[in-house]
Amino acid sequence: MHDKTMYEAMKAFANEAFDDFRELDEECKDFIVGRGYSAMNSIDGIYRTTHHFPNDDELRTVGYTTYIRPNELETFFADCSDDVDTATITRSALLSFMI
Repeated sequence: MHDKTMYEAMKAFANEAFDDFRELDEECKDFIVGRGYSAMNSIDGIYRTTHHFPNDDELRTVGYTTYIRPNELETFFADCSDDVDTATITRSALLSFMI
């Protein structure tokens, strides 16, 4: 539900804020909003982390129900089965946390 709401809000904002955006067809609008969605989602995650943990600069929001410190990733993934490449997942997560 949150995803659809945020997506529609981004589209509505762009329609109000940018004359050129209003002139585009729906397919093009969807493409543009879709390309910017992950950036907005990151901003939303940063805001929520700062809101809930204002004095902890090491914490990152992974999702709405998961908060984690980058130095805890190996422990976080420790219970994964052997077929899961936890080293790659940990590296990818660390790269995505870099701001």
